[in-house]
Amino acid sequence: MFFSFKNRSFRPKGPVLALIVMLATGIGSNTGLAKSEREQIRVWTDSSSGYALGGFDPLSYFVDQRPRRGSAKFEHDLNGTIWKFTNSGNREAFARHPQYYMPAFGGYDPLALASQKTTIGLPTIWSLYRGRVYLFHNALNRKLWEEDPETHIAKAVDHWQSAVKKLTN
Repeated sequence: MFFSFKNRSFRPKGPVLALIVMLATGIGSNTGLAKSEREQIRVWTDSSSGYALGGFDPLSYFVDQRPRRGSAKFEHDLNGTIWKFTNSGNREAFARHPQYYMPAFGGYDPLALASQKTTIGLPTIWSLYRGRVYLFHNALNRKLWEEDPETHIAKAVDHWQSAVKKLTN
């Protein structure tokens, strides 16, 4: 099920409401997150700023239904990776349950991964599918992925561990 990004009729107002929505949509099921990905998450970081996802707040996709840049006032260090948030509530929710809020495949483009390529996803080109955020390198990749997300997710899962090995070498 895809959420409409233009339909603003339902907009959660805080982390508590966002958590209720995410649980209702199955975010706790780890859809798109293979066991191997949970064991070793590699998140892309901006090479100039050093922030995960280029400094975008990973909860903003759920809470605001759009990407928002985080603030240096609300940072969180997770295993040496610095994440930025728009407020303390988002930061605290992420600190408690990072696996629920991190983009699938560490923010790398799932369509590229399905084709055995490792390409970062842009925080402004995204899709929310079955309670997970997927980032894409360009709008065409998102459009192609949305035609058959289950197949692309399965292929991306198959290639994720080899991609992680390349990224860590």
